Parts: sequence; structure tokens; C-alpha cells
Amino acid sequence: MNITNIIVEDPSYTKILNDCKHDIDCDFIYADEHGFIEYLSNHTLHAEISKKIVIIAFRDIWSPGNIIDDAIEQACKVHPNSTFVLFHVFFDKTRMSTALQACDNLHFIHVSQIIDGKEEFKNTKEVSNKNFDSEQIGLSLNRKFRPHRTITLGMIYALHLEKYIVHTGNGIINNVCNLDTPIIQSLNWEFDIDIEPSFQAMCNNIKRHPKWSTSYKHSITRYNNFNDILRPYYLDSFVEIISETTFENRLLLHSTEKTGIVTEKYLQSVYGYNFPILISAVGTVKYLKEFLGLDLFDDIVDHSYDSIMDPFERLSTAISSNKHLFTDTERTKTLWKECKPRFNANLKLAREDMYDIYYNHAVSEFKKYAPLAQLEEAAVLETVNVSVQV
Repeated sequence: MNITNIIVEDPSYTKILNDCKHDIDCDFIYADEHGFIEYLSNHTLHAEISKKIVIIAFRDIWSPGNIIDDAIEQACKVHPNSTFVLFHVFFDKTRMSTALQACDNLHFIHVSQIIDGKEEFKNTKEVSNKNFDSEQIGLSLNRKFRPHRTITLGMIYALHLEKYIVHTGNGIINNVCNLDTPIIQSLNWEFDIDIEPSFQAMCNNIKRHPKWSTSYKHSITRYNNFNDILRPYYLDSFVEIISETTFENRLLLHSTEKTGIVTEKYLQSVYGYNFPILISAVGTVKYLKEFLGLDLFDDIVDHSYDSIMDPFERLSTAISSNKHLFTDTERTKTLWKECKPRFNANLKLAREDMYDIYYNHAVSEFKKYAPLAQLEEAAVLETVNVSVQV
């Protein structure tokens, strides 16, 4: 293929692809999503394909519904005898075009983006000795402006939990406080309560307590940020509202496909030994438990929100149904002590076993669609997003 290579250091993801293609002669193309779109504006993808197996690999989240959709669909139709295998970090097939969903020669394999931090996280020291004198035992870390993070901060104030939860999000707060139009008017959500006053209360409170508007700084990588910046937050906290990268995407709860979001945001709560409340896509809790075998502390945290499709109801239920974990500080600290062996077990799984689970799943799934013994040649199109901010 005559495509310009943009080389990116990503050994973990590359190892999966290398082991899938084995010793087959393959073309590697590395680019971010926008680079791939730019390439497609000047090239016809299906004209570049000459192999029986085509592997398309996205390192970061790819939003369906753009030129990439059309290009893959056309390639699948022009090459009906080729098998297309799409490795993805997170892909919501319900948002695909109907025509693309109908391509019988297109298959999907989930690979978590967290694998590229394997070595860094393996060397990260856990926060297993908490400050039991802490009065603010909740934590909510927010950086980039996203609707679900904005509403999460609003719900913290609506439920009067701001004095129990240390929360960051300077960019979000400044955005909300300076908006001429209420934030909820920009969301296609149905609100069963008037949450707008909570945003005003939040803005007023920020002016009185400037420290709450301080957003944590990021060091060189997402992973050493835990060691360099976030460790004090975890020393003082016991329960965490985790605002993941995606929220409105729907994991198919009754699908046999194993797909879900695991980023450094959730892993920080594992290494930080916090009870998790996940503001994430539908089915995330189910995925973490059933696919990765993680303990989500169902006997302590009410995760009934995990299957609620309505976005506002899911988010508000996640926080309101667990309000007591923030307000009854002594009880929560006692529960934490009782659960320390379970936190230890989660850490072991995340540090040692999780990466093997992802690796073995990806390779075994690939063999279903393209048995290595039968492969004669393969084309690998790998798009690696090196600039995404989450």
C-alpha cells in the first residue's frame, strides 16, 4: 500500500497485532483518526486493498458516522471475499450506519487502550494506607469539559455533597459559570429535576472557596500523573465518583461481544483503593465484573444505575443512591477497613492478570475470523491516536 507511515511507539498494542499476523507479510500504517480521515480525502481505501485479510486497528475511541464509516463499508463491498477485522478500543455498533452493520465480512475485536500503560502502572505504588482523619472522604476528578462531567459536578451540589467530596474541574467550572445559555439546554437529555440552580450554587461556592476550582495538573503521561499529582487526593479519599471518557455510548448488555471502557481513570481508583461509582457507558460495571473479574463491591456500592439507559437518570441514580457513603464518613471508613483484602485482590488482578486477559481475548477472537494456519497474506491498517485528550 502506498500510504505514508506515521510511526508511534505503542509496543503493547503492536504486540497483539504482531502475534495475530504472526509471520505474515503485512503493511503497517500508523495515524490518528484525523490523519486517517485526511488520508481518505485524497485516496480510495478499497483501491489500496489487495490482501485476503484486512486488519483495521484503532488505538483510541473512534466515533462512527464519518468518512471512515463510508470508506470501510465501500471496501467491504468491493472486496466481498476479503475478511475485515476491526480492532477497536471502544466502538458502539448501535451508532454505525445500517449499511455497515450489514457487512458480513466485517468483524470486531475489542482491545483496551489501557494496555499501553502496562509497564508504568505495574511500577505504580498503591495507596493502601489512608488518612483516617480525613473529613472529605469523597473524590471526583474532572479535567476535559464533557457533558456528563459537568452534570456530575452539578449533581454534587444539587445533593449538597460538596463539603464531603473533593472535586476538580477548573475548565468545566469556568465554562459553566461564564455561559450565557444554561448548560442543560445544550444536552439532549430529559431532566426530572431542576438542576440549573445547583450550577449557580456551584459557581458561587467556587468564588468563596477557590481551592475547589483548582484542576489537577498533568505530568508527562496519564500514568505517572497518579504518582506525581494525584496521590494526596487518594490518601484522603475512600469513595470515588469516576467520570470516564465515554458516557452516552451503550454497551450491549445482552450481547456476547466483550467490549467496554477501561482507562486510567478507573485504574486510578484500583491503585488508590477507593470504592468506585462509575459515571460511564451503560453496562460498564457488568463488563468489569464479568469480563475482567474485578470486585465492584456490590454489597457496599449500589450499582443499580449500570443498566439504566436514560443518561440523566443513570447519572443521578449513581450519585444519589450512594449518598450515604459520603455523608456517613465513619461507617464508610469502617467498611473500607473490612474490605482491604478485596482491594488487594483487585490490585493484583489489575497489575498482573488484566493485560493477559485482554491479550488472550484479542488473539483468540482473531483466530476465529482468520485462522493463522490458513493466512497467506494480510493488510494491516493501524490508526493510532496520539493526541486525544480524555
